[in-house]
Amino acid sequence: MDTSLRLRIVDNGQPVAAIRVSLNADNQTQNAAAKLAAYIKRSTGAELPILLDDPAFDQTQPSNCEVEIYVGAEGLPAGRGQANLLDGMDGDGFVIQQNAARITIAGPTSWGTEFGVDEFLERYVGVRWLAPGEDWEDVPHQTDLSLPAYDLIRQEPAFISREFDAHATNTPEREAWARNNRMHGRVEFKHNLFNLFPPSEYKDTHPQFFREGAYLDGHSGWQPCFTAEGIVQEAVKNINAYFDANPEATSYSLGSNDGTADGSGYCEDHPNHPHYPDKVNSVGFTDMSNIYYNWVNEVSKGVFAKHPDKYLGLLAYVEVYDPPTHVTLDPRVIVYITDDRLTWGDPDLKAAGHELTERWAEAAQGLAYYEYLWGTPYMVPRAYFNIMAENYKYAKKAGVTTNYAEMVPNFGEGPKPWLSTRLQWNPEQDVETLINEWYERAVGADAAADLAAYYEIWRDFWENRMFQTRWYTDWAQSDPRIPYLNFLDDSYLEAVTQVDMAQSRCLLESVVAKAVTAKQKKRAEALLRSFEYYEASVLSHTVEKTAVPQPTDETAALTLVQIVMEKIRLAEKRRDLIEDFADDPFLQQAFSPYSVDSKTLGGYTRVWSGMTKAEMDAIVAWLEQGDSTGTVHLFLQNLSMNDPVEAVRSYANILLRSADSEARKLMNANPSFELAGATADRADSWNLRLYDGLEMQRTDAFKRTGTHCIKAKGIKSGGLTQMVQVQPGVHVMSLAYYSPKSSTGKGTIRLQIDFWDAQNKHIGTVRPYLETKRVSDTTGEWVGIYWAGEFPEGIDKVEMNALLENFNTDQEVYIDDFYLNCLT
Repeated sequence: MDTSLRLRIVDNGQPVAAIRVSLNADNQTQNAAAKLAAYIKRSTGAELPILLDDPAFDQTQPSNCEVEIYVGAEGLPAGRGQANLLDGMDGDGFVIQQNAARITIAGPTSWGTEFGVDEFLERYVGVRWLAPGEDWEDVPHQTDLSLPAYDLIRQEPAFISREFDAHATNTPEREAWARNNRMHGRVEFKHNLFNLFPPSEYKDTHPQFFREGAYLDGHSGWQPCFTAEGIVQEAVKNINAYFDANPEATSYSLGSNDGTADGSGYCEDHPNHPHYPDKVNSVGFTDMSNIYYNWVNEVSKGVFAKHPDKYLGLLAYVEVYDPPTHVTLDPRVIVYITDDRLTWGDPDLKAAGHELTERWAEAAQGLAYYEYLWGTPYMVPRAYFNIMAENYKYAKKAGVTTNYAEMVPNFGEGPKPWLSTRLQWNPEQDVETLINEWYERAVGADAAADLAAYYEIWRDFWENRMFQTRWYTDWAQSDPRIPYLNFLDDSYLEAVTQVDMAQSRCLLESVVAKAVTAKQKKRAEALLRSFEYYEASVLSHTVEKTAVPQPTDETAALTLVQIVMEKIRLAEKRRDLIEDFADDPFLQQAFSPYSVDSKTLGGYTRVWSGMTKAEMDAIVAWLEQGDSTGTVHLFLQNLSMNDPVEAVRSYANILLRSADSEARKLMNANPSFELAGATADRADSWNLRLYDGLEMQRTDAFKRTGTHCIKAKGIKSGGLTQMVQVQPGVHVMSLAYYSPKSSTGKGTIRLQIDFWDAQNKHIGTVRPYLETKRVSDTTGEWVGIYWAGEFPEGIDKVEMNALLENFNTDQEVYIDDFYLNCLT
């Protein structure tokens, strides 16, 4: 066999091949043929004709065509002695086969055929879909295109279903990117029991299906009663009816409903229930696995008896995280084990994760991994290429058949999303080869080394340094432990250094300078733009640990003000960047830190002003004792009137007015808890809400000012609130808190404001900057937390809240000086 022979497709910019597709080909196969022609034209300028294979009409090839590329299984050779290359192949698999001058691209299904076309374009044309959007499609320009004669490619995916969350495909560009990289979800498994047993239909006719008193108006926080009489039969009836009505559907989800702060709402998770398990699982939740998976097993028997070709999917999540001890599930039941497998960089959790996988493999042959790849809302690139590659390789070896990931993309993470798609298709590929290919294809050979060095900073952070942070150890040691790292706790940023940020900027600026082509420049600039968000986040991030020293002279005071104003400027830049990114398929943050509707409202993730309460107090104290014609006063006055950034103007004005006693009007009552309520341990005008905890009362111990404060101990969920009549205008809400040095734990405190109109209708909530303070950070000293902003028109009153959560049993906090001031 002469391996030097080649089949020519394009010669000197002219087509010497044609594409053929069956007359009866479905739309997906026809689209795959059109895609093949379109990318070959983009690469070479040559337009290959697409011919129909119609037995009734012989459409011959143009005279200049030497090769025919047949898209679809009809193009494979048939007849005696010809083995069917597609026999036994997974539906997403394909062959690229040559028979004389015909090249056939075919899969057992139209999905396989489409993915075969993608392989042809990648392997022979050199196309790469690096990230979403046309700018990130790398299509080499060439005048000649050929491929080796006698090539035979036969591939099928390592994992039969490969799927990202909806945020990864929330734009046409992102959807196309994922599909071009062969992502194809084939199993339904998500939270779904609210659909299987809708309370609106069943709570009256089958009340035994629901726990008495359960809140059933939402999609989370409740489960049907899996031991209730008739619930198996009803589930079987409903699922079979679904498959009867939707014969094209391949699967149905038995995924349990999601949980809330109060739990997942299992009926049997109560000591007085006759089936109460009375034990916890490996992650600290009540072990509901035997009850739930027994129900799953019984339901699956009834479904598969009528629909043996279907699948049932579900989530091994929190209360049902562990495998059952007395049930072996049907292989057609696909179990998605939920874990943030970045944590497998910790040898102990890696060993535990492997052990759990192996136990699950004994209970369920239909094994799947549910992953939290999470880009957004993390505020530095969450790059863990090596750990991710090891995990995919282990998954295949352990018998995992299916993958799903909450990627929640942040494409500023560079090769990470693309790398995931490659490794889900074939985890045996070399990770360094793949990521280096991404760097070079994205920004060019000259710039690739600097881009690699940039991501190496963040790979080292997440694969090594992160494991030494308290942020990680708090999560790892929590009991119970949620399956994903706490992305709503931004304290991991404390481990990010100024050197990290300076080196990152320097490297990316070098990447921009060294990129050569127009597309390489645009990609490099997009990566630098995405870094600006990381940079603004890190440099504006506020950590309230100790009091800020009072300035001793005008120079020191001015320096403090300048530092604070720069952080405020960067915090506002975060907001502006998020808005600028909103319509960009590459830069868009799927989980914005900000509400869509208002800059005032906090969003899904972390928001801060850039100024701590300690900094604010130090500046206000200086202004109160200083000369109104002094440098700091004049500097702030100039900012308040002339700075182009609204937030800088606003905070400069707030600082000046906070220092003016005549402009400061107290709005709430009893701010220092000096007045007792109905009893001495209550505080007049305040509601002490102890939802789950040991103690919340007025006390004369550890007060900051006056004679009393509020003591809270062992609070899992609670807080103190007051309803206040207000008027539109600028307001500042603040409090001080203290925790004794002997008091340790993971308890947090945060502020919240709820708005009400004159008709007593709740019209919104502000979670002020979502600055959740960990009380143990500042034991032994009084520290503050605040919010400053403007109450809009239409607000009649507000409920000011200090919310306490997740305290250890013996952990204490003392709260004093809880003020709401209007700056008139």
